[in-house]
Amino acid sequence: MKSSSLLVATTILMIDAPGVAQSTRVNLQNLYACKAVDGTAARLACYERQTAILEDAERRSEIAVVDTRAEQQRRRAAFGAKVSDETRASSTLAEIKTTLVAVTPGGAGLLIFALADGARWIQVDDAPIPGRLRPGSTVVVKRTMLGGYKMAIGSRPSFKVRRL
Repeated sequence: MKSSSLLVATTILMIDAPGVAQSTRVNLQNLYACKAVDGTAARLACYERQTAILEDAERRSEIAVVDTRAEQQRRRAAFGAKVSDETRASSTLAEIKTTLVAVTPGGAGLLIFALADGARWIQVDDAPIPGRLRPGSTVVVKRTMLGGYKMAIGSRPSFKVRRL
């Protein structure tokens, strides 16, 4: 019983298929209702029956059990990377905050920025970046309305960038 409770508590269920949400939600409520079943054997039978329903739905790709921390890390790592339009549309990240590790000159006088999360970005406009850029500075990269990206370092004005 503890493992079933732990499984539900440490994961989330993402429902991808249209029209599946209602029936899956009912199945989850039925699973939760197993806690109130009297008698050890009857409660175990209830848990086994309801988890079998969830396993079947997962096998049919109607639901997916997702580790939320791993999913957040995946989205963060993919932020700004070249991905399909469908993947980009499914991303909910509007910005990332990290720190600057290094700045190196790129071609045509543009700068390349290495960030603490391992991502590398290149400046794609000719906006001047005032002051000295120091490792450890706070960096915010935001998605723009038209699908591009802007980076701000510390309190400096933002400038256009592209992920390398």
